[in-house]
Amino acid sequence: MFPKQFCLLVICILTFQTQFSLPCSRSHSKTARNLLSEKGFFEFIEGYDLPEKCPLRPENEVFGVQEEHKYHDPFHKWGCGFCGKFFTTEHFLDSHFDRKHDSERKSGAKVACLADYCDILRCDILNEVVVASYWELALCVESKFENLRQKCQKIVQDCLDTNWDEKNVEIFLNTTHNMLCSDLRCEKYYFVNKDTISDYLFYFFKYLWLLLTFCFICVVYVLCCSVKLYQSE
Repeated sequence: MFPKQFCLLVICILTFQTQFSLPCSRSHSKTARNLLSEKGFFEFIEGYDLPEKCPLRPENEVFGVQEEHKYHDPFHKWGCGFCGKFFTTEHFLDSHFDRKHDSERKSGAKVACLADYCDILRCDILNEVVVASYWELALCVESKFENLRQKCQKIVQDCLDTNWDEKNVEIFLNTTHNMLCSDLRCEKYYFVNKDTISDYLFYFFKYLWLLLTFCFICVVYVLCCSVKLYQSE
């Protein structure tokens, strides 16, 4: 009986840790926030009153209030808007927030962790943390991204207000889909540049040409050496 109760206790502890002990990554959230900003997402949604359930709504972000209280002075120091202290790097300021102003993190059922959407935003790919191998590109299948596409489409739907008129709904759906979901396919997911296919082909043929040129020079060199050797005999 004891072993059974012990196993149940272990399972409960692991479940509790899985649900409540995994904090939102500040660094990954920052990366996701920067990517959304670069895509023009925050600027675009200024014209819309997003529903509270939208996970990408700025007001829902767990670090939103703390980010609003950061400032960078002309002497390249990072300042805390809560207490006025300065730090030499943003990393030290973030650590200060964690130690002294952790209560300023947002909490509640509707709070969103932007780091949870790094897979959709391709954080690791765009930051070149993950670089796809030749075989990953060559053997890529569209079904691999099906779950990501469904996750992305759900986010778009959650950010949609059914009270908007038909025109605004259409504009919102098309724009957010292009910003967030359009790269979730084989031909775009692993590429960093905007013009992904043309850039990839450009570099492919560029290095192929260099390789062929090198091989040609080697062949000519070997032939010349062979001719000289033959003449010397």
